[in-house]
Amino acid sequence: MYRLLNTFQPSDPDLDDLDHWKYYIWKIDSGLPGEAITGAGLLIKNINDWKIEDGDILYIRLLSDSEIDDAVSDLGMLSIALDIYERH
Repeated sequence: MYRLLNTFQPSDPDLDDLDHWKYYIWKIDSGLPGEAITGAGLLIKNINDWKIEDGDILYIRLLSDSEIDDAVSDLGMLSIALDIYERH
């Protein structure tokens, strides 16, 4: 049986000023213990790349909890809001 899960939004919905030179991680807790995510969708609206450069890449990846924890630790990321991490 399939069911549609909730729509998630970062605890700080103002994503207008993200720096090009930093990495960001948003951690989402589905609140459904014992359930697995079998599909996901991502909608990005009004994205603006203020400076076009060779090699510009928007890289998005769905990570498990342990991969997020490892990345935050290994990359020395700082918490900038609830479940949002940034690497300088």
